Amino acid sequence: MKYNARTGKAQYDGRVRLWQGANLLQAERVELDRPGRQMLAQGNVYSVFPQQGSTDTRDPIEIRSARMTYSEADRRAVYQGQTRMRSASSVVNSDQLEVFFPPSGRGSSAATPTHIERAVASGGVVVLESGRKATADRAEYLPGQSLVHLWGKPATVSDPVRGATKGVRLTYQIADDRIFVEGEPGLPAETRRQVER
Repeated sequence: MKYNARTGKAQYDGRVRLWQGANLLQAERVELDRPGRQMLAQGNVYSVFPQQGSTDTRDPIEIRSARMTYSEADRRAVYQGQTRMRSASSVVNSDQLEVFFPPSGRGSSAATPTHIERAVASGGVVVLESGRKATADRAEYLPGQSLVHLWGKPATVSDPVRGATKGVRLTYQIADDRIFVEGEPGLPAETRRQVER
């Protein structure tokens, strides 16, 4: 660990682990900028956050990536490089993942986020959930509502039993059979269902 008292900056190297309550951050290197209220983590980044409203710390949201930056002022973390977010019911893979936390004072301390309010994945998004596979250019995940919004040209949800649905915007509830589909001129919504013979 290197610390500069004059600048208020610290650098940790070599299998770094930081905890606060049920939250965990692990990486090969972590740089803390206390005056700037920012943090940078690099190399095998692994984060764990409890789910909103859940008292069971055995069912957290886990995120893995190559790099993560966190801004306390924005209450936002940006994960980059083969990001993977996993909950008990789904996995979201993407090039980049922006994670937003509740404003300070709404069930969270000023220093560290407590739970994920929403997450926005972009670039090569793939969502895997109970045999269902969704692909999109961009996705928004709302853990508190178990809701996923997908955008693409087109975005697709495929189910080996129920068939496939395509549209420019798809919305579905995790562990639910309902999908809301929107199209646009030249790219209409489309659903293909499996039919037993």
